[in-house]
Amino acid sequence: MNWQVHRYHQRFLNAEKRYLPAGGQRIAKVAVVYPNDYGVGISNLGFQFSYYLFLLSGKVLVDRLFYPSVEERRLLDKGGIPLLSWEYSIPLRDFDIVAFSVSFEMDYFRLLRMLRWASIPLKRKDRRGDFPLVAVGGAVTFFNPFPLSDFVDFFVVGEGEDIIGEIVDVMWDKRGKGKGALLESLAEIEGVYVPAEPKETVMRARVKDMNRYIPFSPIVTPYGEWGKTALIEITRGCVFSCKFCAVSRCYSPFRFRDTEKIKRAIDLMVGTAEKIGFVSAVPMLHPDIEELSLYALNRGFKVAYSSVRIDLLKESMVEALVRSGYRSITIAPETGRNELRKSLNKFFTNDVVFERVSMAYENGIKHLKLYFILGLPGEKIEDVYGIYELVMSIFDMLKGGVTLTVSVSSFVPKPFTPFEDERFLGVDELMERQHVLKRLFSGQKRVKLVLDTPQSAAIQTLLSRGDEWLGDVLLDVYGRGGYKAILKSCYRNAIDVDGILNGSIRGEWKRIQN
Repeated sequence: MNWQVHRYHQRFLNAEKRYLPAGGQRIAKVAVVYPNDYGVGISNLGFQFSYYLFLLSGKVLVDRLFYPSVEERRLLDKGGIPLLSWEYSIPLRDFDIVAFSVSFEMDYFRLLRMLRWASIPLKRKDRRGDFPLVAVGGAVTFFNPFPLSDFVDFFVVGEGEDIIGEIVDVMWDKRGKGKGALLESLAEIEGVYVPAEPKETVMRARVKDMNRYIPFSPIVTPYGEWGKTALIEITRGCVFSCKFCAVSRCYSPFRFRDTEKIKRAIDLMVGTAEKIGFVSAVPMLHPDIEELSLYALNRGFKVAYSSVRIDLLKESMVEALVRSGYRSITIAPETGRNELRKSLNKFFTNDVVFERVSMAYENGIKHLKLYFILGLPGEKIEDVYGIYELVMSIFDMLKGGVTLTVSVSSFVPKPFTPFEDERFLGVDELMERQHVLKRLFSGQKRVKLVLDTPQSAAIQTLLSRGDEWLGDVLLDVYGRGGYKAILKSCYRNAIDVDGILNGSIRGEWKRIQN
């Protein structure tokens, strides 16, 4: 059956265009794994650039894996095939290090399933002998990786560009000396946390020189979420301090990359990509964003921005998007009423939203996607109605000349934010407020309402606030997941779900420091 898996992988690999370094002397094998679908993983800049940096070392054989397809999962469940890497078709359990890049708490379940399919013992204490070391890096490590401690041999906490080279050097120095010696040396690297050697304080790694590397997508494919787009990170961190967002606190201080080096990264993508996607929490904060946009356009690329902060949106940026063929932009008012938005430390008003949306419309934008958050601290029922009122005011202002997508997410209190101890509103109450929005927007043919599932938000809250004591719950439910299964497992393991959701019980994520 391996030929079926190989053919599936090959379909995606054949469509890729790559700018990758050649390998050198290879002392070990490293698998870089994204525990979600290919289209999601290949669109993640952190995953791609980590893969690139391991290759750049020239000292290890590197391959990549993604969460298996439906057909592959069926074969794996039957036990007829091993879980194979994508380029060399090596069984995952035959690697020396299996390095997961994890961006979302909900991917914890997929990570454990992948280990099971690979016949790798889930708990680290059971992985003796020739089993690989399991590592985790990515966005979740900036906030709270501790619920995975029972399963992970070491975490890369924080920014990993400098650490990857150090990890490879340690592998080189400790080759042939066993996993114990390797982990002891890895634990000495600032930003590496080894759960078997717990620390009271875990230092979050910071890149020493932001311009040593310019993170970019070395692989471009039409099967990614952004199409044939090369992503380039232009800033890191954020100067704003929105109370629900951890970026300004976990990725601080705000830094931007050298304009000329970004231009050289753009040049590398000629003949590989059709679009350049500028990645940043707020791309408009780069002092030369207009110059960079024009440079990319003049080099024959279309341009895109990872996010658009409406109060900073400039006409030149809208013109660049329209020139690139876009007729849609995404903005995040977060709330429909000024008072609640101000309480989040977002100080632009609805009048600013109207002004910038009108400017975008006049320059050729015909579709708007608006992001809102439901269940925020201090939210009243008037604020729920305020979402509808703001959306319809925009629609009426533009005389129905646009289509609108209104995406409403449930508030999840995150570590390292001013709202970290706030109450999760609750599944039933969130569903009631969603019902209000459904009723208000029913019959609006040019307005599409998209809602998340409050049960998923509740699971995210549990995982983001949890600690090692959630390990047994993850072990119980990773194969089937689901909100009810998680609740039952928490009760069986004497975990106070209500206390976690209302903020009175939490893990020890404050151990992580800059």
